[in-house]
Amino acid sequence: MFDITIQPSNNRPADLYSIRWGDGYNKTDADVTVVQRVVSGIVWYDKDGNGIREDTDALASNVTVTLTDSNGTPVLGYDGKPLTDTTDKDGTYRIVGIPAGSGYQVRFSPGRRDSWLKLKVTAKNAKGSTKATNSAADPISDTSGMKGAYINLNDFPSPSQMASPVYEDVYENCGIIRVVMPYLETPIASMPFTGGRLLLVLVAISSLSLVVGLVLLRPQKTGRKH
Repeated sequence: MFDITIQPSNNRPADLYSIRWGDGYNKTDADVTVVQRVVSGIVWYDKDGNGIREDTDALASNVTVTLTDSNGTPVLGYDGKPLTDTTDKDGTYRIVGIPAGSGYQVRFSPGRRDSWLKLKVTAKNAKGSTKATNSAADPISDTSGMKGAYINLNDFPSPSQMASPVYEDVYENCGIIRVVMPYLETPIASMPFTGGRLLLVLVAISSLSLVVGLVLLRPQKTGRKH
């Protein structure tokens, strides 16, 4: 058995083509089935950071998802263009037309007006999660913070290795945690007396001292009434 790649227009998975070739004396016919390889998943903000996508979690739209090799170089489709998609309002993406191969990744990048520097990925394959609700992403970071995320994918089979005309790698999900400064959610009185609480107290005292100083420096009216 061997694989043949053809690119007729307007084809769909499972479409059947017949190929005939010969040497002038003999001819041979062969049937060719169109196949398709797909990767899909969801990007979301993990509100409680438990690593499980739940109904209360917000879905991440406008995230760019690109199929790359292990070095981050975009993989090109049969049309010569990078294989990429952008998540819609329900956080989903779907990349089709993937060539057979191994060592692929999906890489997630925020939209042009967004930044993930103060965010991080949630726990991978958290206990109690399912394939549909877990996150499989690792961060792409530098000293300034998280720039994006990625998932290593399984091999995409050749046509002779496929059990059906469509091979889809589903639920390659990316969960993101919004990082919130602790003092924004915890009253000062209930905070342990650490450097953070001491700093807040000093800031409050400094602010009060500034107000008192301004009052003392305010010009005083002088003179006597006649």
